[in-house]
Amino acid sequence: MAAIERILVVDDDRDIAGLLELKLSTLGYKVAVHHRTLGDLERAREYGPQLILLDVMLADGLGFQVARELRKEPALYQSQILFQSVVSDVREISHAYAEGGDGYLTKPYTMDALSQALQRMESEIE
Repeated sequence: MAAIERILVVDDDRDIAGLLELKLSTLGYKVAVHHRTLGDLERAREYGPQLILLDVMLADGLGFQVARELRKEPALYQSQILFQSVVSDVREISHAYAEGGDGYLTKPYTMDALSQALQRMESEIE
């Protein structure tokens, strides 16, 4: 059994979120999707993900704020956060790690790149 079973995708682009849900499901993960910062903490509490695939720039806020809130939550503190963003600037990526991220993918990325990131994160859990 994989160390990561449940993934919460937080992305305001419904097409991307749907594609991620489909692809991750075919890899054997249980996937839930949320499209905005409003209500995301409650959704994460309900779902209990081991990993949150979190877009940095959401329509109603920043993924960095979401990460800070998640890190304050005892039940979710150990959930890994994999940020995703079109921004590939080194300072932005460093900031993502400083805000509680465990990984960072620059959009657009391939499913192979996502699979590799998930494997790295699973190996860190074990």
